[in-house]
Amino acid sequence: MGRDQDWVRGRRSVLATCAAAAALALGACGGGDEEGATTESETESQEAAVEQVVSDFGSAEGTDACDFVSQAYLDSLGGVSGCDKEFAEAVAVDYEVSDVQVDGETATAQAATDDQDVAFELVLVDGEWQISSAGPPDEGGTSDTGSDEAAVEQVVANFGLAEGSTACDFVSQEYLDSLGSESGCNKEFAEAVGVKYEISNVQVNGDKATAQAATDDQDVAFDLVREDGVWKISSAGPG
Repeated sequence: MGRDQDWVRGRRSVLATCAAAAALALGACGGGDEEGATTESETESQEAAVEQVVSDFGSAEGTDACDFVSQAYLDSLGGVSGCDKEFAEAVAVDYEVSDVQVDGETATAQAATDDQDVAFELVLVDGEWQISSAGPPDEGGTSDTGSDEAAVEQVVANFGLAEGSTACDFVSQEYLDSLGSESGCNKEFAEAVGVKYEISNVQVNGDKATAQAATDDQDVAFDLVREDGVWKISSAGPG
């Protein structure tokens, strides 16, 4: 699991248009037909905004790609520094965007170039569409569980690679409190050295998850919780 950089190449959030907002306001005063037309117009506007974000994401060069990803996606990469590292060598591509689907505050889209196909998931944050995941299309259909498993694996991997107190960026509030808040966590991980985990047996159950991780000389069992849409480590111990 995990995400290959080849599949992700850009980013950008676009505000919903004022015209769409105005149409909604007018629709509230009109009859049923006007309301239906307004709803359809708003959907088309949102689909156009999603398409634009995906297109602009593809056109982004290097670390500019990080401007288009959601906070949850950013956190899964280890924050701004991790995202900058992930996209440092990203090259602009011209996506052909298709099959845009909007469902409330979430959306999906397909994008293609001459040599790759990419499946995007997006979330609406403060009126702006942001990319929450991107990767190879799932031939078996979109799987929220599969996306969550990949996100959990990425968080555990980033936690392992974290140096010193930066490990605290990946723990839950409950875990943080158990260590005596931020200062206690900083002390706990002050001498932490980055390790590369081999991650297996990721299990997601709603807003909770578990995973196993191993290095050459240790096995670790992780529990995770989802806080505000972001996976965080709630406990870690001998596997």
